[in-house]
Amino acid sequence: LKSLTIPNGVVAGNAFANCSALKSVILGDGVTEVHGEAFADCFNLTDITVSESVTRMDWGAFVCYEGSSWDNLDQVTYIKNVYISDLKAWCNMDHGMDSAYYPSFDNINLYLDDNLINELIIPDDVTDISPGAFMHFNHFSKVTVHKDVKSGLDEFAGCTKLTNIEVDNDNSSYTSVDDVLFNKDKTEI
Repeated sequence: LKSLTIPNGVVAGNAFANCSALKSVILGDGVTEVHGEAFADCFNLTDITVSESVTRMDWGAFVCYEGSSWDNLDQVTYIKNVYISDLKAWCNMDHGMDSAYYPSFDNINLYLDDNLINELIIPDDVTDISPGAFMHFNHFSKVTVHKDVKSGLDEFAGCTKLTNIEVDNDNSSYTSVDDVLFNKDKTEI
């Protein structure tokens, strides 16, 4: 089994664990949740397509590691590409404690409608970005934030390629000065 399409339902924890030949997964329009370690140790799994119907993806749903503990993080392997069609749904999804892909020190590419997102524009109708939504997507060069975003911008703290953050001047929670993100009072980065 090299590719898998799940049309609907809830993907239980460990449901597809250790499927070593699996390379791609499509979570169809009827899938609502992916539980922890659902795809644990699928070492060749690189591509995931997530439909807007998914509202929860538990911590470690796609994590792969060798050994019996998190002690050997240098042996962890990672998902490389995540494909979505609705950025608002992605921002609002419950991504578990921190991230479904945690731990990850690698670059995961996020695609919107099959286009790699290099310059991320937070949708106008998003006010809060769910923890874990952008934690391991290190390829963003620019993030644009509208006036109504109140929380979640700390998600970009580890984005080493991020060189430009633009925050609407009317945003009541955040501001940016010379492409550096601050709280509105400029007392915290």
